[in-house]
Amino acid sequence: MTGTIPVLTAAEMREVDASTIVPGIPGNILMENAGHRVVEFLDGRYAPLGEHRIVILCGKGNNGGDGYVIARQLWTRFRPAALHVVSVFGDDAASEPRRMLEVTGCAVHDAVGPEMRVATLVIDAVLGTGVVGSARGRA
Repeated sequence: MTGTIPVLTAAEMREVDASTIVPGIPGNILMENAGHRVVEFLDGRYAPLGEHRIVILCGKGNNGGDGYVIARQLWTRFRPAALHVVSVFGDDAASEPRRMLEVTGCAVHDAVGPEMRVATLVIDAVLGTGVVGSARGRA
């Protein structure tokens, strides 16, 4: 994969999201598109993905939802050697992206276990543009 990816501030990313949602693209479609693009990047950079031991840490809200979409895409398309998805805050069982992942048979854990400490790829989907101040507590 060539080219550079711009790094945006939280405010700039919120502007990008808002300018996309206003014309009528629903948030769940944006989340699906983002998840697909991340998986395409991972496949281009770290193939073969089926040989990796992947841990995805999911937070609340849309950032956590992005993580669940990424996990579902990896699980259904590449079946990694290991895929561990962790709900960092443990209070998102009703979220649609999480439910869609669990329907595929991929489990979601409430904590990082010893088997996850040998991951070859770790995806951070904990904090997003809505975070205020420094990370605290479990984050």
